Amino acid sequence: MVAVHWRTRADLYGGVRELRTIAAVKERLSIPVLANGDVIDEASALSTLRETGCDGLMIGRGAIRDPWVFLKVRAALAGEPPVRVDVLERQRVLLAYYRVIEDLSHSEKGALGRMKKIARYFADGVPDGEALKRSIFHSHAVDEVFDNVRAHFQRLVTLPAEVG
Repeated sequence: MVAVHWRTRADLYGGVRELRTIAAVKERLSIPVLANGDVIDEASALSTLRETGCDGLMIGRGAIRDPWVFLKVRAALAGEPPVRVDVLERQRVLLAYYRVIEDLSHSEKGALGRMKKIARYFADGVPDGEALKRSIFHSHAVDEVFDNVRAHFQRLVTLPAEVG
């Protein structure tokens, strides 16, 4: 098995998505080929598989933003209804992830830095995610991050249904 990413080293984290190269590699190889690069949701997963003919996918940063992406892609491939994730589940997963970061970090400064990095991705899928990101980015301690996350999601839970 081999994994092929469309992006080159020169592209860094940018570049224009180009799947023809992965498709060409797949055509030439008799072993399973996995496509990688900018697979972030059901639509990008399905289009990558369709355009490359690959046997599977690798998902990286997309799973940080949306840890449920694997369930969502599986449901889409099986023709099942879309997977919906409510705000309480989003809060539960973010706090659990942050607890692991805290437990594995050698310092509060290290934990805080990693939490801020994760917030950059994870908050994109959260209602009013920009406010969540700002509150985490402006936190000066791990406990403050936890408090800010809880406060953000508490506000979301108390919003009228048509707003949240």
